[in-house]
Amino acid sequence: LEVVRMKLSGYNSAHVMAVELERSKRHHSLSKILEHVRGLPGQPRRDLPIHLSVEQQVECLIDHATDSNLLGRVWIGWSPYVQGGSYLNSLLSISLSLC
Repeated sequence: LEVVRMKLSGYNSAHVMAVELERSKRHHSLSKILEHVRGLPGQPRRDLPIHLSVEQQVECLIDHATDSNLLGRVWIGWSPYVQGGSYLNSLLSISLSLC
């Protein structure tokens, strides 16, 4: 329930994912995964605070959703190919309408 509360309260999604990963402690390279979840230098989510505005939440989620390194670690079958770009265009349209 704490994770749900954090998500609904506008916590940084990188922070929420890090909390969930730290609780699982099942992965042998947890520290490396946490580094990518929190963001590498130059990635927007790295410098965002724990409590975010709606605009910052959208920025952080898009940053996670478009990070090929993170997606490749999360799902071994992930591929960077997006047919026609329609999904990405829809995602960007939604995020822009929220701003």
